[in-house]
This record gives sequence, C-alpha cells and structure tokens, in this order.
Amino acid sequence: MEFRAFLKNTYLFGHLQDNELEELEQNSTEVFFARGETIYKQDSFATHALYLLKGHASVYTEIQNYQRIIKIIKPGWFIGLMSVFSMEKHLFSARAVENCVVRMIDKTTLSSLLSRNSEFSLKFIKELSLLGSSLIYYLALQNTKNVRGRIGEILLHLSENIFKSPTFPLMFTRKELGAIANTSTETAIRIINDFKREKLIEIENNVITILNIELLRKAVILG
Repeated sequence: MEFRAFLKNTYLFGHLQDNELEELEQNSTEVFFARGETIYKQDSFATHALYLLKGHASVYTEIQNYQRIIKIIKPGWFIGLMSVFSMEKHLFSARAVENCVVRMIDKTTLSSLLSRNSEFSLKFIKELSLLGSSLIYYLALQNTKNVRGRIGEILLHLSENIFKSPTFPLMFTRKELGAIANTSTETAIRIINDFKREKLIEIENNVITILNIELLRKAVILG
C-alpha cells in the first residue's frame, strides 16, 4: 500500500491534508527488516521517527548480556517514539519479530508539522501518553503478579490488543516469551504446557488458540 494511503486510514495521520502527507512521504524512507534483525540498538542515535507499516516488532532493554522485552509494536504505531524528541539516543533496542516494513521519518520534518498543526499535536501527545501508560502497566505487571499470571496476561494482550482474535501466530520463541514475562525459558515452557493441559489454550503449527478466555482471565487475576 502507498505510504500516504496507509496514513489516511490511521487515527494519528488520517486528518492531515494531502500536502502534509506528501511532506512526510518526501522526507522519509522505507526500510525492510527481516525476522530477527535489529531495527535499532540501545544508546544509538535517534535520528528518525520509526513508523511500523508491516509486521510486528519487539522493544527490549539490554542490561549487560541480559535482554528483557518490554513492548510489542503492531503496524500503525511508532517504534522508539519516546526517544525521538526527549533525548538524542534510544533508551531501548528494537528487533523485528517477523518480517517488517518500517518508514523512517525525518524527525525535523515531523517536529515542524507538529508545531504547525495543533490537532495533530494533540493526537501525538495522546500517542505518547498511551506509550508511557503501557510501560508503567508492564512494570506493574512484573511487580504484582506471579509468573503464571504474567504469561497469561501476555497471551491475553496478544489476543485482545495486538491480533484482536482468540487465534493468532505464536511469533515468539519460548525463550523470548520467558524474557517478556521476566522468567526462565524452562518456566515459560512449563506454564504454557500447564495451560494446554488445563484446556485453556491449544497450539498447533505455531498458532495459538485461547479456548477459554474467561478461565484464562481468572488465572491472570489469581496470579
């Protein structure tokens, strides 16, 4: 899909005039990232606003040699937006969970458009607020639930917020799922197997189906 046509169908960019959309298109570049490829590294310079057009990406923090995934980005959202205007370098790293198409938008062009269009600025602030809230929620999840509750919450999040379907591709390895839930690979595998045995989920050909969403929610609450 043409970049301008894609933006026209989004909440954030949908009301912009054709000349404004053309300005964004002319001052941006489309880049393909293969599954597993690094989109940007923690502490690298944040020179562009990165807008995800296709695929899913994970944002993660790197402490020494340990990686912890903190957010999943779906098409129609920015990657690493909090670093673009607040500081020169990225706070986190990002990786393509599957093949991704990213539009790299010149941040000076984006900043100029924000200063000229108040409605766009308000929507942009809302986008940043949602991003900040999701990071706070993630931290709360890590501190208030046990591992079973955290993994259940991740599956619900993927189903309800990312794919909007009870059936969706399990795009993470067990190791990555453990990293999101802040637990070991072995523990993540054990809990997934527990969910399967309890008939809460099924997995076939790397596709997961939530069989009983209410019982899974209950497992999350009890966690």
